[in-house]
Amino acid sequence: MFIQVFRNIKPAFQLFLTLGVWALTTALIYLAAILAAFPLFGVQETVGLLNGAVVSLDMLKYLQTVTALGSFVAPAMFAGWLFGGNISEYLHINRFCSVGRLCLSLLCLLTLLPFVNYTGELNSRMVLPDFLSGMETWMRDAESRAELLVRQFMDVKTVGGLLFNILMIAIIPAVGEEFLFRGVVQRQIAATMRNVHAGIWLTAALFSALHFQFFSFLPRLFLGALFGYLAIYTRTLWAPVFCHFMNNLLGVLSIYIINNCTDGILKDLASAVESGDATAWWLTCLSLLLCVAMLLKIRRNGGRVPERQEFSSMKFGQ
Repeated sequence: MFIQVFRNIKPAFQLFLTLGVWALTTALIYLAAILAAFPLFGVQETVGLLNGAVVSLDMLKYLQTVTALGSFVAPAMFAGWLFGGNISEYLHINRFCSVGRLCLSLLCLLTLLPFVNYTGELNSRMVLPDFLSGMETWMRDAESRAELLVRQFMDVKTVGGLLFNILMIAIIPAVGEEFLFRGVVQRQIAATMRNVHAGIWLTAALFSALHFQFFSFLPRLFLGALFGYLAIYTRTLWAPVFCHFMNNLLGVLSIYIINNCTDGILKDLASAVESGDATAWWLTCLSLLLCVAMLLKIRRNGGRVPERQEFSSMKFGQ
């Protein structure tokens, strides 16, 4: 069967095809979303978007939601079918994670956040050489625009608006990005490099770079690595999906509470979570200890990727 050819090619070529499918799908979904926007939002507003004019937040939210589904969920599922035949088995979503491991995964996330916030502070101070000053200005402008857009998205007053933000900012990115990056790209890079850790860190770097927010590259890198190790440790993709969701949910709820809550204590707590100022350094130390323990666990499991002919039947985490 012709489709079997794709399941037997080397992981490096599978990775190349996956990135090609991702780029093509992203372009096609964006084009389809623009065409559908004409009857949904009107010709004037849609043309205004294409010309770079300011458009309504509703239209931007629509584009964000549709393109996220098309850019991440669709390519991941297509890759699972093309390279594995069984999508759920290939993506390692055919088994759920135990409550205990979900709790441990969440603990890892919460204890890593102080370190992540610290790397974000360091990253924001990055200064490029003088001959790259123009690029630095462009990067900072892009970062500011992205942050402003996210805050505009999350500035809602109703419960309905909050629930839609949870769907758009927390649920869809958690599922889609983890399906594509940890479910497909990580395993392909790991198989190509014959090393689990190389797969995790290179995927985390790609995951962070594709957000195109250069002054927050480091925190996303470390979060991506955590999600990668959780996928290996728990042998299912649902643990990193859950932690990715919880990380984004914390941001959505914090800003909603800051903007709408009158309770002083609750508002102060949300502000502390949003800024990271209330995190204690002992949590960072505990985070590092947990990460070391996870690394040791992976090392005891072998810490390598089997030969290519064995890879399709490997157990996640072995």
